Amino acid sequence: MQDSLLALNMLRQEVDLEKSRYRRGDPCHDKDFEACIRTKNNAWVIAKISRGRELYMALEKGDETLLYASTAVEKFSNR
Repeated sequence: MQDSLLALNMLRQEVDLEKSRYRRGDPCHDKDFEACIRTKNNAWVIAKISRGRELYMALEKGDETLLYASTAVEKFSNR
């Protein structure tokens, strides 16, 4: 769990840095973004930005695939 949270924190820092870069170029434009990372403990860490909303998730099931992780994020973000 600790590895997943550390990876999630690092991913969020990278996303914040990327957001600051593109906002400097065009402050009125929101960019869609999605990243999925596999951690050392086989968890999935996901960041998704869409329509100005941000979603960060950590899925601890190590035997799941990237397709499962992407589907879980889609289901959760459509709520």
